[in-house]
Amino acid sequence: MRARSQAGFALVTVLALMVVIVVVAVGLLGLSAVSLRVSSSSEAAAQARANARTALTLALGRLQEAAGPDERITARADLLGADVKRPRLTGVWKSRAFDVAQPPGPTDGERATKERMFEGWLVSSADPATTRLHAFVERTSAGRKVLMLGQGTLGSEAKDEDRVEAEIVPVDGSRDGLAWVVADEGVKARINTTWRDAIDSQAAQTSLLGEGKRAAVEKLEGMDGLDRAQFESAAPEARRWEKSATMGSVVLAADPFVADAAGMMRRHHHDISAHAAGLFTDVARGGLMEDMNSIADLRLRSPRSMPAAYSGWIYEKLLGMDAVSASTGPRWENFLDFANSYRTMMKRLGRSTPVVSAVWPGDWRAVVSAGGSLRANTTPPSGMVLFPVVARVQMIFSLVARDIYGYSGGAGSPIPSNAPGIHEPQAGYFRGTRYQYDLQLVYTPVVTLHNPYNTMLEFNNLEVEFANVPFAATVYRNGIPQNRGLTPIDKMYANNESGRSSKSFKMKLKSASGSGQPGSATFRMLPGETKLFSPYIDPNRTYAEDLRNPQFWDYNFTTSDDSMTRRIEATPGWRGDGIGFSLDWWNPADVRIAGPDKENGRWAGCIGLARDDEIHLEFAPLSVPQTSNNRFLTILRATPTASSARPVEVSALEFDYEKPDGLTQFLLDGKTTLRYPKQGTVNTLEMLDHSSTPIKNYTRVKPFALFTIEGKTTSGGRDPDHLDGRHASKPWSLAHPVAAVSTQKILTEHPAWHSHEIDLRRLDNGSADILQLDSRDRANFVTGHTSFNGVKFGMLYDLPLHPPQTLASLNSANPAGASAYPPRFAQPIGNSWAHPMLAAGRVVDTTKQPAWIDHSYLLNAAMADRFYFSGFGDRGGTFGASGRDTTPDKLAEQFADGGATWHDPRMKFHAADGGEAEDFVKLLAQPSGETPSQVAAWQIMEGRFNIHSTSVAAWKAMLASVHDTQALVNLVDSRRSPTSALETLRADPDAVRLSRFRMPAAHPPPYGESEAMSYWLGSRSLDDRELDLLARSIVDRIRERGPFLSLAEFVNRTPSSGAAALKGVLQEAIDVSGINNALAAQANAGWDIPADAVRTHKYAHPEAAMGPSWQGAPGALSQADILSVLGNAASARSDTFVIRAYGETAAADGSIVVRAWCEAVVQRHPEWIDPADAAVTRPEGLTRPVNRTFGRRFEVVGFRWLDPDET
Repeated sequence: MRARSQAGFALVTVLALMVVIVVVAVGLLGLSAVSLRVSSSSEAAAQARANARTALTLALGRLQEAAGPDERITARADLLGADVKRPRLTGVWKSRAFDVAQPPGPTDGERATKERMFEGWLVSSADPATTRLHAFVERTSAGRKVLMLGQGTLGSEAKDEDRVEAEIVPVDGSRDGLAWVVADEGVKARINTTWRDAIDSQAAQTSLLGEGKRAAVEKLEGMDGLDRAQFESAAPEARRWEKSATMGSVVLAADPFVADAAGMMRRHHHDISAHAAGLFTDVARGGLMEDMNSIADLRLRSPRSMPAAYSGWIYEKLLGMDAVSASTGPRWENFLDFANSYRTMMKRLGRSTPVVSAVWPGDWRAVVSAGGSLRANTTPPSGMVLFPVVARVQMIFSLVARDIYGYSGGAGSPIPSNAPGIHEPQAGYFRGTRYQYDLQLVYTPVVTLHNPYNTMLEFNNLEVEFANVPFAATVYRNGIPQNRGLTPIDKMYANNESGRSSKSFKMKLKSASGSGQPGSATFRMLPGETKLFSPYIDPNRTYAEDLRNPQFWDYNFTTSDDSMTRRIEATPGWRGDGIGFSLDWWNPADVRIAGPDKENGRWAGCIGLARDDEIHLEFAPLSVPQTSNNRFLTILRATPTASSARPVEVSALEFDYEKPDGLTQFLLDGKTTLRYPKQGTVNTLEMLDHSSTPIKNYTRVKPFALFTIEGKTTSGGRDPDHLDGRHASKPWSLAHPVAAVSTQKILTEHPAWHSHEIDLRRLDNGSADILQLDSRDRANFVTGHTSFNGVKFGMLYDLPLHPPQTLASLNSANPAGASAYPPRFAQPIGNSWAHPMLAAGRVVDTTKQPAWIDHSYLLNAAMADRFYFSGFGDRGGTFGASGRDTTPDKLAEQFADGGATWHDPRMKFHAADGGEAEDFVKLLAQPSGETPSQVAAWQIMEGRFNIHSTSVAAWKAMLASVHDTQALVNLVDSRRSPTSALETLRADPDAVRLSRFRMPAAHPPPYGESEAMSYWLGSRSLDDRELDLLARSIVDRIRERGPFLSLAEFVNRTPSSGAAALKGVLQEAIDVSGINNALAAQANAGWDIPADAVRTHKYAHPEAAMGPSWQGAPGALSQADILSVLGNAASARSDTFVIRAYGETAAADGSIVVRAWCEAVVQRHPEWIDPADAAVTRPEGLTRPVNRTFGRRFEVVGFRWLDPDET
């Protein structure tokens, strides 16, 4: 054993010496600066200390070798499970980057695969080779050991697993020994960071919910004497915290507030740090991270001359994907237009109401011409599309009986034989017969829009156009069919019996004036609001009047813009079942039954009614194939606000039935028609209102069918009548309706895959429930289309008043919704819910054309490790800070002068390569395409947090790091105010805030208007119990699935099978904790989708479609919400370590004469070991082998000798 130990030590020495040459050059052994003088009174003591210094040198060399390169991750051994014998040791693994050419396979997530990336455990051993074995920590050392962290460090109540021992390595040529261990500080919450409550603008106030500011150590057990106010930079106590550079000084700072502060700090030794700080380096690929704020600034300055690296398709530029496949994903322009929207789009209404106008790229249209007709444009837009969502486009079909004679008395009164005719030629034709009424079809187009954003949305000259409505019917009188087959509505006109032309509808949406008539073509919607529009037809008009001057009697088919249904002015609200367009040409010539006609109540294509006739219908979703091409297309047009230009196509929803009876085949479950009434019949007089009755007062209209194009709701598939949606889905995370363009094939695909679905339903109970509006004409959506399940407000996306702060905030650019192709993801960045269209083990399916992509996985893989937010985004804008000190270069001046970035005071200035502050300011004042990749060299973040942390306490502190004392809500008052307004957030100050929106539109419970309003418009709060549940669940999941070989791997699901394939680790932790369930139930947010509800959806991974339909709702905490709180702090590695080193001197008989312990705080810096390569140099550009091998420089930033009782 002796010989083996010596051989092992020689190996350590060789490795160390390789590094020592460099270490000496860069000052890593500059311990003389920390007064390492040895007392001449004791040669033995001096030798013990010399051995300890040697141990420190060896530890430093091993740390530099193992963790110096960027492409490393670090974690404590207890991440590997409960059976680990040495749980507090620090391990290092090589990282792994996503390769689009070789996507991860089913075994890549397994621990055995990750073991191959293992570098070693950072602890001494007589046989150093054993520390490079993954299994090293699964057994205790058989050699002689020394306690490195014991009661003196951890307190008298420390558990055995918290103690740390190191194996003593004999010093060659003597009986002396040494030992060392490296402790990972990044897995702890940093206690001595402060925050600023000085806010200079409303925009800055909204940033407070955008990310955490300081680890809330007051949430730790025994630390409740602390308070966040003590850490506010202007507080008298804050100075003590800022000066507390060691744990000893932390004890002094905490002593006035925490009982037995020294004991409490020892108890939380593995949870809190006074030193942790991190670099912004790309763990997956190496090199510095790129600053997203600087990229956005380039776009703001020169939108037409962006560097190639920051324009075009994201997957092509960041992952090397082929351009065709990448074109189904987002563009850089989507992100950057959103990131700058606070400067380029945001307006102020009144004193404090944010308003954004609808916007779209000027070079893009939602439709293209193909074969003489319009088709949805599947080429994604070249920039951001900001527009209201088409929640529904509907046609309500109703039956009415109309008078053909004028008579006194109420409807159904006896009609004199000489009564004047009002509807010719039927009146003259049927006079003297039993047929005194005309059977008519009323059809009323209805459009419902939804604003998915957290600001008011303004649009101008909005038109909705559609044609070829798939509806056909056959009338039965007294059980006898009145024609020889189903007649499509396009053929129900005397001058279009052949169906040679399409019946089209164009609705111009306008506000309502004080009189209720159409008003302005410029319209605004509240945050999250859903508003219904229906045709404005004078509600006081009567049928008798309309026959003389038709406004709704739509007998004359024409395709010109003068057509009655192509010049519809639609205003908010529903004015009654009787208000709509009507026709009576049920029987075109090709289906007409040969005479006799008069005796059977038929005239040409019309059907006369007798008082005692009993009517029922059969109807089906059919159109005229030669004109519809078996498609239905809805187009939205608009003009920019205040523009007089012709409206252009900004959104299109296209449904391809694929064959004439495709919809029938899909919707009617094997039947060919639907019947109304479902049983029985309707009598003529039950459908009759008098011709002199104003249409607003009609009471006998029989709505019987609803054709609908509708966005998904969380109650889809919940009830058998399908009124809340036919297909079960999770629209706030997957098949969301915020789609500029959607095109789908009904039969070969499935509507569940897409943003919208198509349906034709029988209305057994009329229209009241599906058209239930409030006093401001708001309709139901989000959770359902009916009054029972639906709500009238719900937000999906957050438009900022200030620069973006986290990657998750870019979800509001709708990056996975710009494409017309599925799969669709509502909030892909930071979340990683599996999509049911993709097999569990796939992230890209190239067998489909175009390729099916797990956008969540790829965006995380492309961005999570690569980008961060420096805080140097322009702080101007409508709601921003005033003055000239808001530009990036001015912010850089303040930062380099010792100030903090405006959004995160933990960011500290670092003089890269010894440069001057002026160099940094110039970098941002004169930006180039290189600027985004260089800013990180000048920043170090205090309290950067390693997501491999297995400390429940540390996770609690980080989760509670949002400081929102001055946060704002853009409050929606649904009962009283037609506008929103900024006001201070009202919330429990002791609760932990995690908000999807930096600017919510409702207060959290119990301060909100209602549970549903708070759930769908507000922020989320956690009490202490929920915080503890969540933190414990996170740690459990990390131990199950770690280590993670990049931050993206931590964020993403594991493409394999089982629970890990369904969601990311944080999302699984949330779901297992159960903290979302109670609120969802209280808000009736949706339902739990069973397997049977998605059985027919043609999914490759149906398990991903099962579970809570409210997945992704604002009131349901998500993984991305947590990552937003962590913000820049989240990292897959640590850059700060504490080395404890031990040396001993032995007598000739082997007895130990003197022991010595020392401790050094070691910090990795942006500079490479050899300064010949600049800090900004990427790994592939390094010119010095030592830099390629040993990475960036570790420096000793603190040193002290320890008393024996401290260990």
